[in-house]
Amino acid sequence: MVFVDCDHPVELATVILIISGIISGSVNTYLGNMVCMAIIATLPIASIIAAMSIRMTPIPVTAIISIITFYAYIMSVSVKTARGSRELFTAKFENAELIENLESAKKDLQELANRDDLTGLPNRRLLAELFAQAADEAERNDARLAVLFIDMNDFKQINDRYGHEVGDKALVAAADIMRRTVRGADIVARLGGDEFVAVIRDIATPDDAALVSGKLSRALESPVEIEGSSINISASIGVSLFPDHSRALDTLLTLADAAMYLAKAKEAQGPTLHE
Repeated sequence: MVFVDCDHPVELATVILIISGIISGSVNTYLGNMVCMAIIATLPIASIIAAMSIRMTPIPVTAIISIITFYAYIMSVSVKTARGSRELFTAKFENAELIENLESAKKDLQELANRDDLTGLPNRRLLAELFAQAADEAERNDARLAVLFIDMNDFKQINDRYGHEVGDKALVAAADIMRRTVRGADIVARLGGDEFVAVIRDIATPDDAALVSGKLSRALESPVEIEGSSINISASIGVSLFPDHSRALDTLLTLADAAMYLAKAKEAQGPTLHE
């Protein structure tokens, strides 16, 4: 401002015009408020013309045209800038929303890939991950895990008598019973068909594993109501222990599976522990 001759109306008008133009243009650019911009724009123009009319009579038409033209230019630039800013913000928001949707879809697909389609239980892939976590925790705490191999008895007869749709519902009911019977920290998974696996944490002794397995076996002996029919289900269960019998899940499943078939051969519905 020290370089402006305030006594010269044209210089003073030019400075006021530039400053007020920048302010009004900024209002529209950053706030997107055309009303405020119009008010801020109108007042300086009116004051400039009034000031010039006092010092310059008559006011040159070229001066008025220059003022209006300059201000129109400032406004047009601010409008374009505001529109561009809004479009850029909208694009960034849409991109962020798209990325969020993609991440959510990816998470959903990953969850579906790790879950059994019928029962919603972990499948073999997720079972391996969950078992690895449980095994690491058991080793840190010097604890045992019990791996229960659960096979539904005579399930083919249910499918043959009632149909596969009812059979599927019976499997869902059995899965619900298993989830309710074990603790929340324990793992219940479906390997496929009528075969399930339960991983029980914090097992102190083999007898504790047998007690849990017996409780699960008795729970699965309860009839389930499906489409008006009372269907009797039951299961044979074999047990192996981590780390007593093995540290590898596949080996533990093989041993528990063998114990389960031994139980079937003896027509025993209670637990059979791998020796």
